[in-house]
Amino acid sequence: MFDIFRDIPDCELYSIYKDILKSEEDGLRPKSLDSYAKKIQEICRFEMFSQATNFTKELFYKEVARRYFDN
Repeated sequence: MFDIFRDIPDCELYSIYKDILKSEEDGLRPKSLDSYAKKIQEICRFEMFSQATNFTKELFYKEVARRYFDN
């Protein structure tokens, strides 16, 4: 249900990762997560978009860990 990054190619994951790092430096929201966060907001019925974005970022990092560190 929350495998929203499962089919994303590695090059796109890397691009999202770079955007997350840049946005954290700038103190902004990572806009590359917006379309994913909107889907999560609808599924989970988060009241605030920032809640959906934070959860989406957590899902992103879980996918990266699953893909590169789980054997």
